[in-house]
Amino acid sequence: MKTKEASKLVDDYIRGEMSVEEREQFERKLSEDPGLREAYELQKNINRALDDEEFIQYKKLLNEIHREKRVKHPLNFQRTKRIYAIAALIVVLLAVGSILLFQLLRPEHERLFRKYYTSYAFEQFRSFEENKLQEGILFYQEGQYEQAIRFSKSYITNHTGDVQANFLLAISLMEEGKYNEAVHYFSRVIKSDHLRLREYAEWYEALATLHQGKIERASLLLSRIKIEENNFSEKAQEILIALEE
Repeated sequence: MKTKEASKLVDDYIRGEMSVEEREQFERKLSEDPGLREAYELQKNINRALDDEEFIQYKKLLNEIHREKRVKHPLNFQRTKRIYAIAALIVVLLAVGSILLFQLLRPEHERLFRKYYTSYAFEQFRSFEENKLQEGILFYQEGQYEQAIRFSKSYITNHTGDVQANFLLAISLMEEGKYNEAVHYFSRVIKSDHLRLREYAEWYEALATLHQGKIERASLLLSRIKIEENNFSEKAQEILIALEE
């Protein structure tokens, strides 16, 4: 996918300017296209930097100075306006530059994690939509991961062996960066006889282990996925090759 096209799709997705069908198509592409995932992660980081409290306070300060200058020296207003616009642009460029530098300096295992990790798309398993976990699934789909975690844990209290509940909890923990705990619940799914969820659980467990910097363990898990020849075998092989370089 061309860079310009990817940027347009990412921007529409983040701004919520897609229909339900378009969002589903985008999320499927996100799971299949590493270039699109990188564009998505970069845009999220840029947005996060622009929403940073220090940057917001700096913009407020510039606006206050700008208003004061306009009142005191109306004839120089346009020139002053250009100066403050340039100053604001410099701050934005510094913020974006720091993000790019951080990405370049990020350890290889973290870079690989961000390249290959995508949030789970529940529409892949329609059976989820008709069960008692629907409230927790809705929390997850809306990005309310802490609520999804609380819901799942409460549900599992009375349904310890529920494979779908354990999977929902594990992926919610992943989104909150609680990788070690997520691995614990993924292991429950992997021990089950739910073949399709087990496949996803093995993949996410490998990525969570990779993110933690446990390279030897992650390599072992990825090697197993590669041998199984499932939907993630090719990606597992790509990561293994990258780790060996």
